[in-house]
Amino acid sequence: MIFILVFPVLPYGLLRIGEGPLYQPLRAGMRVAQVHATATGTLNSMQVELTLYHPDGKTGYHHVYLLEGDRWLLRDEVLTYAGWTGLQSGYKIVQLAGYDGKQLRLPTKDEGSLNGGEDVFFDFLRDHAWTSSLGKTADYRVYARPGPRPQGTTYDILLNGDGTMRTQQLENPK
Repeated sequence: MIFILVFPVLPYGLLRIGEGPLYQPLRAGMRVAQVHATATGTLNSMQVELTLYHPDGKTGYHHVYLLEGDRWLLRDEVLTYAGWTGLQSGYKIVQLAGYDGKQLRLPTKDEGSLNGGEDVFFDFLRDHAWTSSLGKTADYRVYARPGPRPQGTTYDILLNGDGTMRTQQLENPK
């Protein structure tokens, strides 16, 4: 009798480990971040001002980074649960880095992990094929070049319904 009660609860409890305030709901068209990137004048170096937003549009995080590379990269992780689990699918932005076309260049003063970085539960689902009936995992990247000095370029980062991100370049004030 105890086995019957514990067995259904245990997998559900395991699923809830990865669910937390860091994963935000997937909503198409939602602005999840804004990046203002400016080339510093030094070869392959840029200043990146990153703002992350909560689903209600309020600022959740704001920081300025110095990155190396000719482009910046923003990466998110997406957990898409099977409908029968009753769990809400979501995303979280986990990394900001510079990119030179060959390798990632982490920020010079910070490790570049955001929202707790890579998630243990996400990694577990991704690395164990037998969990595929619970849902699927994906990570997506968006890249863009910094704008010239002194004004730089500002991008809104918008979420698609499947968790992919896209950039929308904004007009910078003159």
